[in-house]
Amino acid sequence: MIEICGVTRTYASTRALDGVSFCVPDGAVTGFVGPNGAGKSTLMRVATGLELPDSGSVVVDGTPLGGRAAGQVKVGALLEAGWVLPRRTARDHVRLVAIALGLPASRAEQVLAFTGLTEVAHHPIGSFSLGMKQRLGIATAVLSEPQTLLLDEPANGLDPDGVAWLRRFVRELAGQGKAVLISSHLLSELAQTVDRIVMIGRGRVLHEGPLGDLLVADRSVSFASCDDDASLAVRCREAGAEVVRLPDGRLRIAGLTVIEVSRLARDHDLLLTHLSAAMASLEERFAAITEQHVDYRAGLHPAAAR
Repeated sequence: MIEICGVTRTYASTRALDGVSFCVPDGAVTGFVGPNGAGKSTLMRVATGLELPDSGSVVVDGTPLGGRAAGQVKVGALLEAGWVLPRRTARDHVRLVAIALGLPASRAEQVLAFTGLTEVAHHPIGSFSLGMKQRLGIATAVLSEPQTLLLDEPANGLDPDGVAWLRRFVRELAGQGKAVLISSHLLSELAQTVDRIVMIGRGRVLHEGPLGDLLVADRSVSFASCDDDASLAVRCREAGAEVVRLPDGRLRIAGLTVIEVSRLARDHDLLLTHLSAAMASLEERFAAITEQHVDYRAGLHPAAAR
C-alpha cells in the first residue's frame, strides 16, 4: 500500500502538486488520470523517491519512503521507457539491474521470458520499437517481485495483444494482494482494467474512489428485465416511477434506484433477470470533472475556423 499524504511540489513559480492525498491499496488496481500538466508524472516521481516533496509524505507499507534499509526494494516502477542505453542489449540491461538489486541472473531470464523478449534479448535496445521498450521497462520493474507497482503510460506503443497481456498481468498482481497504480490517457482501456480511480487536475485531487461509483451517471435511473415485465412496470409506476420499454426489451425506470427496484421485485415475487444503473463512460466522467482544470485546450485548425 502507498499512502500519499498532503504532498506539495513547486518548480519556480509553478505548483505542480498542491496538497495531494490519496491511497493506493493492496489487492486493487488504481487508475491515475488527469489532463496534460495536471501533475501525474511529478507525483509518480515523488512516490518513487526520485524527487522530494516540498511538504507532505509518502508512506509505503507503513514505512515512510526512504526509511527502508538498502536492498529492501518493495516498489517497482516504469516511469520512462527510453532511459536505457541504446547500445546495450536487453539481456545485459536486465542482468545489470538484477545485479544491482542482489538478484541472480536466472531472475533476469525469467522476466525477459515473461514479457516476451527472450528471442530479442541479444538485440541492442536502440533497435527496439516503443512497445518493445515498454515490455523491457515492465520486465525491469518487476525484477524484485515488488509488493507495489507504479506504471506510467505502460500501454503506449503496445499492440492489441500486448495491451490485453498487460491488463491480465496487472489484474493477476491485484489478485495476489499487491498494489498497482497505473497512470494513463487511454481511458477506455483503463476502464476495463482498474478497480479504483484517482483523478487529478492542476495539482489537486478532483476525485478518488471505486470506478463503479464514478461511472454511475444517475442513481435515480435503472434498467431492468424480469419474468413478468408488465407486472414490474405496473409496480414501478405505482411507486411513482416513469417506465419506458426500450427497443432491446429492457425497462428504463426513472425515479427508482437499483436497490429500490430490487426490493420492489422481491416484495411482489418477481424474478429479475437484469438490473443495472444508468452508467456513463470514463471519458464522459473525465471530461465533466476536469472541464475547469484543462491547461492545454486545442482549437480549430485555422482553415476550419473560417
